[in-house]
Formats: sequence, C-alpha cells, structure tokens
Amino acid sequence: MFDSDFNIICGDRMVGKTTWLLNLSEKLTNLGLKVYFISPIIIDDILIKNKVTFYRFLKLDDRIDMVIDSIKESIIRDNYDYLIIDDLDLFTNKVQSNLSKIPVKKISIYNGNFMVRKNLIDKFHLYKIKNGEIVGYNTNSFIRDQKLNSLLNGTNQ
Repeated sequence: MFDSDFNIICGDRMVGKTTWLLNLSEKLTNLGLKVYFISPIIIDDILIKNKVTFYRFLKLDDRIDMVIDSIKESIIRDNYDYLIIDDLDLFTNKVQSNLSKIPVKKISIYNGNFMVRKNLIDKFHLYKIKNGEIVGYNTNSFIRDQKLNSLLNGTNQ
C-alpha cells in the first residue's frame, strides 16, 4: 500500500477522507516518521495538534509557486518521509503538477472521481475511500509495515 510516489485517495464528500488522513498522519508521526501536512482549508489546531511534524495552510493566491518551492526545500533539507495533501482537487492543475514533482512519498485526498489530465501527475496510484476506510486495503497492515521498517532502520524512538 502506498508504494507509488503519489497516492491519491478519492471519494465523495463527507465520507471521512480528512479524518482518515489526519489519523494516518498521527500514526506515521507516532512511529517517528516526519510528516509534512498541507491543506487549502484551515484545519482547527486542536484537530491537527501532535498529529503531524509540520502543518501548513496554503492560501490559493498568486504567490503559491514560491510557497511550494519553500515546501520542497524544507522537505529535502529536513528529510521528510511523507507529504500529506488535503483536498488536492482544490488546487490548480499547475499546483498539482508542482506538488507531484516534490521528491517525497505523497498521500492525498481528492473529492469525487479523480481524472488524470495528460502530464499532470506522471506516476500515481489511486485508492477509493468509503465510510472512512480505504476500499480493498487494510490501513493497519500499512502502519504495521511502517513500524517494522522504522524498527529495522533504527528510526523509531
């Protein structure tokens, strides 16, 4: 699970996508992995506190390219393990493309049906979420694998 550089979880509105993403982020962070979480929607500090290594609200304005460059620099410099993107569909095609080029594993949610535009995102894997769970995949198995990897690599605290 999440073997691709860009993993996109799509589903209808109000099925628990953001809650699932926050819970996954918390589990990864608790394993000692570095999680950079971005969202075009302000998330209440109480909901995000202690669930991610770093959270950034991205305003959808003209200077977003500079912000994405800054995110890329931080991820590379500070050796982040995951970039978690809330509501990818709210970003422009250009922003989606630029995010896809950041050299880190990405997990994102997308409202509705994800439609790939030519050359927008080169390599990705698509998942479907329903009732707050990924259809056909066991998230606990993914977390277990991450825990084993962190123990083997000595990154678990």
